Amino acid sequence: MRTEEYGSFMLRLFIILWIAISSASLGLAVDVQKDLADLKSLVFDAPQMAIQRAEKIEKDLGGVQAGSLWLQVKALQALAMTKLERVDEARAVATQALEQGAWIDDKLTKFSLQLTQIDAGSALGLVEWDQLAPRFDQLLEAIEASGDPTILARALTSYAAAAATSGRPLLATGMMQKVLALLPRLQKDEFYYSILNDLVVTYQNVQEGADLGTILALAEEVRGFLRTELRRFLGAEIMYNLGFAYMSSENIPKALETMEEALRYGEALGNPTVMAYGWLGMGMIQAQAEQYEDAEKNIRRALEEFEKVDNQVRVENALLVLVDILLHESETDEAERLIQRLDAAKAKRLEKFKARLFAKRGQYEKAAQLYYAIWQKNRDDNIRQDADSTQRMLMEFAASRQEMERLELEEKEGLQLLKIEQEQKQQQLKIWILISIALISASLIFDFIRVKRKTSELFHMHRRLREQLLSRFLPPDLAHAVAEGQTVFDEKPREVTATILFASIDSFKPGTRSLPTAQEAEIIHDLMTVLSGAVHAHGGTLDRSGAGRVMALFGAPLRMEAAESAQKALQTLREMQAGLQVLNDKWQTRLQRPLFLKAAVHQGKIIVGSFGCERRSDFTALGLPVQITDALESSAHASQCLISESILPYAQGVEMRDLGPQQVKGLSRPLRVAELTLDLGPMMKANAS
Repeated sequence: MRTEEYGSFMLRLFIILWIAISSASLGLAVDVQKDLADLKSLVFDAPQMAIQRAEKIEKDLGGVQAGSLWLQVKALQALAMTKLERVDEARAVATQALEQGAWIDDKLTKFSLQLTQIDAGSALGLVEWDQLAPRFDQLLEAIEASGDPTILARALTSYAAAAATSGRPLLATGMMQKVLALLPRLQKDEFYYSILNDLVVTYQNVQEGADLGTILALAEEVRGFLRTELRRFLGAEIMYNLGFAYMSSENIPKALETMEEALRYGEALGNPTVMAYGWLGMGMIQAQAEQYEDAEKNIRRALEEFEKVDNQVRVENALLVLVDILLHESETDEAERLIQRLDAAKAKRLEKFKARLFAKRGQYEKAAQLYYAIWQKNRDDNIRQDADSTQRMLMEFAASRQEMERLELEEKEGLQLLKIEQEQKQQQLKIWILISIALISASLIFDFIRVKRKTSELFHMHRRLREQLLSRFLPPDLAHAVAEGQTVFDEKPREVTATILFASIDSFKPGTRSLPTAQEAEIIHDLMTVLSGAVHAHGGTLDRSGAGRVMALFGAPLRMEAAESAQKALQTLREMQAGLQVLNDKWQTRLQRPLFLKAAVHQGKIIVGSFGCERRSDFTALGLPVQITDALESSAHASQCLISESILPYAQGVEMRDLGPQQVKGLSRPLRVAELTLDLGPMMKANAS
């Protein structure tokens, strides 16, 4: 009996101990999960506190022995460090966690750590794009196999950001579209709103091809989340980036309002460095709004704070903005000192500021040379980036084609098995079916070849007609590109710097002379052939044309540097004048007076694009520079070609006569004007005198 009682007692004791241990373990697990949830919120509310809290939780867990829980703590700790731009430390933490936790079976957390590793290496410039892209591709393939949409969206967003900053907007836009498609599947937590914030940031580097309306709507969704769930750092971060998005859409009042909200989040956080981001953003927006005095104050405050924490990346950003402001205010000495400081630190994007400094000091030849060098470099970079994006799209197409071929092969194998079974049962029927298929196939192939030939003929005829029509208004190269489908001549209105040319024939007004109508029409045809031919020969675009009068643009839609567009306009005037001399010789027996060219050339910022509705739209230019050029041309007398002060810096070596400041209709201040000296020819000189 005693042995049985003892055994029963030990069994009851074991059960009680097991229940107690299980309850304690369950309580510990619940506490740790709560700590992880709080830590996740802190990453987006107060990253510095999150780093400290992660260290304490790691210590309480006992280190790497805690397995997956420890790995999740390290992933959140590394993410908090990236929020504070402590990229070196974040990379070290992620690398160490992956090495020490290699034995831990937690794929999703390891994906997050690998993503931090890749992002940090890219931000530090440790990995070139040729090495970075394959690492992203490999990681994305593994994440897609796991089926988790949140980590996949985070990885795609990082890929888009890396592609955008490395100058590959097409690839970045494609990745952003994939993220937008994933959003409905994501849980709306801090990671979801952080992904929206990253999309806003990436848009700043892409712009062309990105859906700004969608991006702004998503960013406003984050604003709604922040009203109910306060996340101070995320609030400062998203409002900062949203302010720049509104600035890109040229909504300056909304941009300033949003940046002030970012400053309020930074003030609530009590972190001067976070406030510095707000000052930097506010200064950049104020500079774009030409509020240079306020902009300079905010940039200097931000610069002082970034220098305190030795954030060299943001110091460089602040100095570049400050140089831009100083050049606008003509503070060339201080601007030169800051450029030298940036040059010593091997900062990028300095060439355009050096060129502006030369121009401010009247060293126009040096400025023009530097601008031309910048244009050449940008052209070469664009060619390289387009080739890289094309190569990556071809790689994706090849992968898709291989998958399609595999599916087709599987389908063929199934059909082959079915055919074998049918052959065994109905051999005779198979022969007739094969004969029928052969006849039908031959007929279909014949019809297909005939239709394809006819379609090809119609396509080539349509392309020739379209190119002939477009060549009346566009330069030959652009007309050919539009006809071939290589570009679309239906642009949204945008602001560009372009050179505007107005030209007319002063001594010829259709319907007012004694010439018969047929001869009048022939003269008009010859005149427009000379005027439009000269414009197209030098890469210009006819905006509008009438009987003996044309308006042409240089620099839109085909982009040109300011110097190039001005010089091409002047060359166009010379060619127009030469063509007019030929026409005067041809028509001298029928004209009472020779034909005189009068023209005006001016340069400035205009709005160009397609204006109208879905049924009809016209490509044209709007803005004050267009009105000024029109007024200059109207004020010119016969044989007079006027150029404004905006063209003078690019008219080196051109013979002209300075007319001094002139009052121009539509302009409040006098405009310096010069008269271009052109060879009139003997007959025109005699009549002009």
